[in-house]
Amino acid sequence: MATILVLEDNVLTLGVIGTILRRAGHEVLRATDEAAAFSQIKKYQGSIDLLVADATMAGRTGQRMVHSLREDRPAMKVLFISGYNKEDLVAREILEPDDEFLEKPFTVQLLGEVVERILTQARGAGGSFSQG
Repeated sequence: MATILVLEDNVLTLGVIGTILRRAGHEVLRATDEAAAFSQIKKYQGSIDLLVADATMAGRTGQRMVHSLREDRPAMKVLFISGYNKEDLVAREILEPDDEFLEKPFTVQLLGEVVERILTQARGAGGSFSQG
């Protein structure tokens, strides 16, 4: 089991992603904006293994937002999601070419596969979460 923070400003999408990840056996923290994500990061006592973040949210976007969120959690892996394609986001300097990314809409199966791949890579790199 991993702890995953989902940062998504669309409440319906946030709920769906949270439910999918919880059913896959993960602990899920939710935030609808950067301030709520900061609050979750500050108050949660355990490790947060993965941040699933909408790449284009009101106020801040992509790497700029995640950079500040990772100050307290530098080992936290990140999966960006967006309705825009990755090439556009890279061209607009919202994402870096090597960022993990999943374009909306995506299937339950694809989300699960991508999350598990990222978490497995983190385990192989000395990740700290426990498998459950």
